[in-house]
Formats: sequence, structure tokens, C-alpha cells
Amino acid sequence: MNTALGRRLTAEQYEKLIAAACERRKEVISAQECQEWTTRRERYERIAAGDHWYRLSCNGYGGLANAGGAAIPQIFDRINETLGIIQSVRRFLVARVCKDLFGSRPYFYVQPEGAVDQDLALKLQEHADWKLRLADYTTRMKEAVGIALDLGECPIKTTWDKDIDHSERLATLLTDKHTGEPVLTADGDTIEDSDETTGGDQATDEQGLPLFQDAPPAPTPGGSARDGREPVMNPITFTKAPEIQLDPANHEWREHFVKEETVLYQGLNISACHWRDVHWPINAPSLAKADFVSHTFDAKWSALRAKYAPGSFGAMEDGKWKMEKEAGSEASDKSDKSDRSDQSDASDAQVMEILDHTSAKSILRAR
Repeated sequence: MNTALGRRLTAEQYEKLIAAACERRKEVISAQECQEWTTRRERYERIAAGDHWYRLSCNGYGGLANAGGAAIPQIFDRINETLGIIQSVRRFLVARVCKDLFGSRPYFYVQPEGAVDQDLALKLQEHADWKLRLADYTTRMKEAVGIALDLGECPIKTTWDKDIDHSERLATLLTDKHTGEPVLTADGDTIEDSDETTGGDQATDEQGLPLFQDAPPAPTPGGSARDGREPVMNPITFTKAPEIQLDPANHEWREHFVKEETVLYQGLNISACHWRDVHWPINAPSLAKADFVSHTFDAKWSALRAKYAPGSFGAMEDGKWKMEKEAGSEASDKSDKSDRSDQSDASDAQVMEILDHTSAKSILRAR
């Protein structure tokens, strides 16, 4: 596990952490299921969807029965339709609340600490507004407001995502004649034939006069040697790597496949979590003070491997993924062990992330 937590723990300590996290998760889920909180959320969800099946006598509504023990039919058994008043009030409240929150532009303000911080505060506000627009923040928050009006609250998970596209292309690179490998700069970049160069012109002295040097004897067509002088040329270097000089004796241009990474998106990922997928101690005063918060969701195995370190998550065997290690988070001190092997990359994995009030970046269980 290539994280700060993983580097601090030994294998034995990590296994103990996994067992403790799994046991705590079971306790939290059991406590939630035993509370009326779950029953109320189920009822709120049905009412928000206009589902009033519980009002039928066959479901025990009214609690009345005849002498034979059969339920007495109720008015709702004849017609159980709804006027949609709840949905109408909900739409009105969502529009009103969202107008109060996001009606102005910008809808937030970065306040400077002092007079000299005015320019910095303005730049911070512009940057934050840009990042929130990329994450479609207002749409996500309007969705969360609607869920909160239906159920009483809405868990929101915010993570920092980076979507990278990996590709290869054929390019002509500066190559070492002896090793056949591309010449790398100090930053590890390759040098292409299209890169800008400097030098290659005639050298001059301090007064700007061209410099010459004695030329080696060269045979003439008649077989005799002639002596002369030739101009001194400045070495050819590359603007991106001035320390590398083009040396025809050691360098040549060859075609190589170059791996490229293109960042498609780098920013916030904001999502409203379903109440059934989020677990925390039912008696906790708030999520920030809870000792355990987790989120369960489905994901592709390929997406998990791309998100977390490939060497820490899985290896390819016979076209399938085999779990070898667990992935974790430097933001969380909780993790879990995967008990799945030989899982097809195209199928889904049920992932449980351990969250804290500042971040949500660790896989706990994939099964």
C-alpha cells in the first residue's frame, strides 16, 4: 500500500487494522438497522416518490379487523391516488432555497484579512469559482437540497479526482548511438526533432569578429594535400535542455514510441450519497465527531486500478484481476482486506470507503 499509512504499518499491524475496521463496520450497520431512523427514512422515501401502498388494509393500515380476523377494507382500498401536494411543496421549497443560496453571482465571497490582501482575495475567489463551475457544484447542491427536504438530511462526499488519458505515439527522438536508448533531459523528458535548438552558427570573439581554426589536411582530387582554415561553429544545444549538445559522433535521430499522459480533468468530484450506502454511529453528535464513517458504492475493477496504485491493488492473470494487496488512504487510519480473487475487469466491485470529515480517499472493502 503506497500511502503514508501503509508505509508506517507493518503487514501484521495492517491486518489488525483491517480486522478492527471490519468489526466496527458490522457494529455500526447493526446499530443503524435496529433504530427507528432507518424505518423513518424508508417511509420518507416512499412518500417523496408518491408511493402510499402502506395505506391499504392488506398492509395493516387502520388496525381494524372483522370477527373472522380479516382486515376491514378502508377508503384507500377503493382509490389510493395522491394529488402530488408533497411534490409540489418540495419543488417550491427547492426553488426558494436554491435561489437564496445561488441566486447571486458570485454566490460566495472571499474576504481579505487586510488591505494588502485585496488582490489575493480576488484571485482566490476567481479560482474557487472556476473550480466549482468545473465540478458542476450548483447542480449537485440543488440535488442535495431536494434530498434533504425529502429525508431530513443528505450526505455529500467531496473528493479530488484526476482523470488521465494514457496514449502512445510515434516520434523521432534524439538517440544514443551506442545504447540505442533515447537521450533524456535532467527532468526525464525526451528530445524530439521538432524541439527548438540554439547554436550551429559561426562563433565570434569578444569584438564580434568570426573565429577560424586550422582545418585538417584534405586530399585534393589530384592526390595532393591542401592546407586551409575553417570557421569555428558554436555547438548545437536544445532550448529545453541546454546541458545537452548535439554530437553527430554519439547521437542520431531514430523513431520511438512515446508514452503520453493527458490530464482530462483535475478537480472536485461532488456527489450526493444515498442514505443506505452511508454508515456512521447512530448516536454520534455529528459526522465530524464520529469515530467511523463509511460509504459503499459499485465501481469497475479497471476504474479502481486506475484510481489507486496499480502495484498495490492487483495483477493481470489470464485476463482477469487477482487481488494481491489492499489500497488505502493517507487521509484515513482505517482500512479493510479484500476477499475477492480472479475478478473479471468488466464486472462490478462493491467498494466500501472509509471517510473522515476532511477527506474520502480510501478503499476499505471490495467484494
